[in-house]
Order: sequence, then structure tokens, then C-alpha cells
Amino acid sequence: MSKIILVGGPPRSGKTTLARKISKEENIPWISTDAFDDIAKEYVSKVELDDLFPKTELRRKSGGGNDEMYAAFSTEEITDAYLKQAETIHSAVESFILCANTEGWDYVIEGYHITPKLIAKLQAEYKNISSVILVNTAGEEAIERSKQSDTKQDWLRDRTKNEKTFQKVAEMIGLFSQKLIEEAGGVDVKVIDMSGDFQVKFDEAFDYLRQ
Repeated sequence: MSKIILVGGPPRSGKTTLARKISKEENIPWISTDAFDDIAKEYVSKVELDDLFPKTELRRKSGGGNDEMYAAFSTEEITDAYLKQAETIHSAVESFILCANTEGWDYVIEGYHITPKLIAKLQAEYKNISSVILVNTAGEEAIERSKQSDTKQDWLRDRTKNEKTFQKVAEMIGLFSQKLIEEAGGVDVKVIDMSGDFQVKFDEAFDYLRQ
């Protein structure tokens, strides 16, 4: 039976870093749900974009940059847009996992589109799903890690000039995290709060997924 590992959570929670490490250690490919998002948008009419891809539309309407979007919209509006856009991609994730299981593919799938409710639904259908939701209730810690990151490309560090934007992104991360924690309260899904000692929490998540 194939192995499917799901990693969800808000931006800057460590999802991609964890997915890459699991992929390397387990020698299986990984994919970001952003790829499903980009593909799906190509098959949606312009009149549907606002409803189905609200986060993308907020960015477009505000001019495309982090500073512009967080100045034009509240953290609540942006968080809700993320969550609504995540739901749009759930069916694409489900279809991909169906295909992976049919073909016997192992995969790590990560992205903010992976939510507790989606994980619960998939775990009810398949026995080969391992998953974790990474959150960060102290969003300012995630911002500091981004600023200090030595990666070549960082969408937050490289595309943000205004310090107030960093503060609002931190608020969004915290709010997004709380909403995911609340959603996970009604389902059997592992949630790890990455605030505090990030490396200890990261190792916990890594070990949990390799059980």
C-alpha cells in the first residue's frame, strides 16, 4: 500500500521544511498544494475567481505586494480568504490522493489547503494517511525566523518593506492558527504548536510522521 503524508497549517509554520525533510529521509516525492491551486485557477472563469479564490483576488485587487494587501485588508479578511480558498482546493487534493493510491505512489503533500476537516475526511476513507497540522500561536516568532532565514527566496522577507506589514502577518498567522485549532477540536487530527522552541517542536512533528 502506498504511503500518503499530509502536512497542513498557516503560512510560516514550517510545513515546507518538514515536507522536504520527510521526503529526503523517506525517499519519496513531495508536492505543495500551491501547485493544485495554480492549476485549478486556469479552469475557472473570471466571474468565479472572487468566490473560489478570494485570497488570490485580495492580492490582485491590492496590487500584488504584501505591503499593499495587508494595508488594504484586515487580518480577519485575509485569514478568512485563505481558509475559503483552501476549501476550493480540497477536491483537487482528494483526486490526487485517489490517483496516488490507485497507482501505488508514495507522496508527501503540504500546504495551507490541508485542513483538519480535510484530513479527517481522508483518514475515514484511507488507512494509509499520516498527517499533522503545524500552527504557531505566537506569529511574531515565525516572522523573526523569516527575517533571519538564509534561504535564497522567502516570499515574506523579500517582498515586504513595511514593518507594520510584518506585524499584521504575525497577527494573521496567530488568527489562522487559532481557527485551525478550533476546527481540529471536533476531529482526531494531530496539531503541534510550533511556538516556543521551534526545533524541539519540529523534531516532534518529524518523529510523529515517521511512526
